[in-house]
Parts: sequence; C-alpha cells; structure tokens
Amino acid sequence: MPRATRTFLGHDIIVKGNAGAPLSGPGVYVVGFDEYVKIGVSNCLYERILGLQETLPAELIVHAILEGGRKLERELHDRYQPYRLRGEWFRNEGTLKQWIEAKCIMPFFAMHVVSGGKRNDHSTNAGTTR
Repeated sequence: MPRATRTFLGHDIIVKGNAGAPLSGPGVYVVGFDEYVKIGVSNCLYERILGLQETLPAELIVHAILEGGRKLERELHDRYQPYRLRGEWFRNEGTLKQWIEAKCIMPFFAMHVVSGGKRNDHSTNAGTTR
C-alpha cells in the first residue's frame, strides 16, 4: 500500500491509508506497527500520535484518521473484539486487516459470516448491522 508523509508543525508522520480528518483536532485514529493496531480517540490527534511514537520500538504508521468520537471508537472496538490484545491494542489480522488494507473506508464494506451452517451477508454502517 502506498505511503505518504504529512508534515505537521515540523514533524513528519507516515500516513498509509485514510487520513480524512485534520491532525490538529479531535477524532478517531487507527495506527500501528508490525502486527499491532491501536484504535483510539483523542482531542488532539497530532500530540497523541507523536506521544505514542515516542514510546514504541518501531515506526508508527497512521492507517486512518476519522471524524468521530467515543461512539465511533466503541463501535470499532466492538467490531474488532476478536482481535483485541489489551485495551485499545489489536492484532492486525482477519477482518481488521482487510479493513486496514482497504484504507479504513467508512462505511464498513460488506462482510460474509457463516453461522449455523448458513451464510449471512452483513453490510454495516459504522458498526450497525442492517
């Protein structure tokens, strides 16, 4: 996936996916390194992302910056619960990895779930099943 660099207040931040919301304000961030993904919310995305980078052993990649708050963060946490490691950290695999590879496009893409021997097609908008 192509990577771009956004510069904010003299610092470069690697952006790999959907950075639709401004770095200077509030929003939901999807960041990661190696096989780890963090989904969180912050009132100052830039400061939060830089703060995370300072504590991590590898280069932090911004997969998405989304407009939204705690409700969207909670919906994402619920959707990707099977991949949760601890708190806001997830394993980058399964449908979470697919979503990230699709540049974290909202609303969510169609999902095919096999349950009880039947295939159920689910298409969701920010976590709400239709």
